[in-house]
Amino acid sequence: MNTYEHETNFGYILDKKVYLKAFLDQPDKEIGTVKETNEAAIEYFEKKYQLAIQKVQELQKMIAQAENKGSYLMKLLHLKESLLDFKGMGDFTVLITTLEAEEKVLRGLVANNRSKNFEIKQEIVYTAQAAFEQEDIEEANEIYKELKNRWIKTGLADETSEKTLEAEFNDLFTRFIEKRRDFFKKRNEEIKDRLERYKDILDVLFPLRFSKKLEEAAETYKEAQQVWKDVGVVPAIKMKKLWDKFKKVNNEFFFRYKQFKAGVPVDEIKPLFQQENVRDRMDTLCKQAEALIGVNTNESLEDGKKLLIAWKDLSKVYKRLDETFSNRFRNACDRIFEEGYLVKLVKRKYPDFDEKPKIDQFRIKTSFMRELLRKDEMELRVAESTFHSEISELERGAKEYAIATQKRKLGVKKQILAEFEVSLKAL
Repeated sequence: MNTYEHETNFGYILDKKVYLKAFLDQPDKEIGTVKETNEAAIEYFEKKYQLAIQKVQELQKMIAQAENKGSYLMKLLHLKESLLDFKGMGDFTVLITTLEAEEKVLRGLVANNRSKNFEIKQEIVYTAQAAFEQEDIEEANEIYKELKNRWIKTGLADETSEKTLEAEFNDLFTRFIEKRRDFFKKRNEEIKDRLERYKDILDVLFPLRFSKKLEEAAETYKEAQQVWKDVGVVPAIKMKKLWDKFKKVNNEFFFRYKQFKAGVPVDEIKPLFQQENVRDRMDTLCKQAEALIGVNTNESLEDGKKLLIAWKDLSKVYKRLDETFSNRFRNACDRIFEEGYLVKLVKRKYPDFDEKPKIDQFRIKTSFMRELLRKDEMELRVAESTFHSEISELERGAKEYAIATQKRKLGVKKQILAEFEVSLKAL
């Protein structure tokens, strides 16, 4: 028979060591040592046991208040396991039994929940299969979004069923993503093609707005209206922009066509938008000027002068011409006359210039242009250095305009020189 230095119903002290008596299938277990007296040691570990009681009671309270009680099963199992090694002295059998009773209830709830989860996930998989087969991809996409959210929010089914269901759902979801990608890729290609067809129609109609062959143009417009109806759907924002252009170009043409049908002579027919007519005229003059760049003949210089007169006449009628066109026309004319002047200088010194090899021609023109640039830069510096504030407003305005013109022509020369140098390197 053991002789203990001190003993209670649940523990004892032997050789200054504190032991918890065996309970359930647990053997006697050393839980500490005597620091002061036997009584104090026992009291210390009995108080520790009160902490174990508190942990069990707190867990019971949380389970009772929880909506999803099954979610506490793992917490309960961890607590039950920890009590087997808890260093306290008391009736651990009661605590373990209490937790096992709670465990039985929770396992029943979990089993019931997993059965419900199995039914929910099985229904999700069936719905996903049906949605995968339907033709309306956009509607199916919304269904899959909803199913994905439901899947995430639904708890686990039993282990075997969970793996099977998850594999089926993931496979369906992956295949649907691929199907959706292919669908939108094809649709985007169709939309791109339709947009191009709409633009092609506009490209045909736009230059016919001011055609003098009005009956032929009218037939083209009527055919285009029918073709337009058959092109197909595109995104609303893009469609609005295209439709606005289509409507405008039709209004412009048929405004003229009605006058023609009413007997107005073709040359007297007025455009719907006078400003649009002006823009077309400016664009035509710009293109004619740009076509003369690099020609450098007496005839091209005369044609350039005629274009300047035509532009001047246009600006008399319409005071505020589009600045973009004005800058474009001015640059083209500057190029015509700067290069024309350069070629005259070159040919004055080299009468056989046209017979020389291309590389020699570019070398000569590059050398002459550099010299012209040097002189212009010097003149500009002189002009700027002599400009001062002690002059009248009229003189100041004239001086500023002259300096601005010098700078603009200097910029044109630099542009021409840069192009010469690129051509020279290419030869």
